[in-house]
Amino acid sequence: MKRRLMFATLAGLVCVCGHTFAEEWRGTVPGGRSSWTSGPSVPAGATVTISAGGQVCCQKPRIKGITGGNKCRTADTEHGEGALLVLLPRSDNPVKYNDAMSLNVGAAGRLKFKVQDTKYTDNSGSYSVTVEWEDPPEG
Repeated sequence: MKRRLMFATLAGLVCVCGHTFAEEWRGTVPGGRSSWTSGPSVPAGATVTISAGGQVCCQKPRIKGITGGNKCRTADTEHGEGALLVLLPRSDNPVKYNDAMSLNVGAAGRLKFKVQDTKYTDNSGSYSVTVEWEDPPEG
């Protein structure tokens, strides 16, 4: 947690007041990895904002005598294949990423990311993910 301490005097008293600033994490989610990529550890009650760029290409199946092209997707694709998935702490249900999404984190823990696909060995590319959050108010 980043905090800036501010000092103020009033009638001879000294006040040390803390102000919480946003935290940030940046990482890469490879398209060819079937396991979850660990993201940042966030506190319970935090609101996280997630943004992602890049693309993942999922190769079409090859038909005898015809070579297939790649189906390239962005993280917020309308298609299931190639979409970026976000797993919140203590959850078993991933959420499909949408452009610059914000989520409330109910339990403290680590965010996780992966590309939605059934065959990862023919994928290429990756998503660059940025997560920003502020610690929840104390008290």
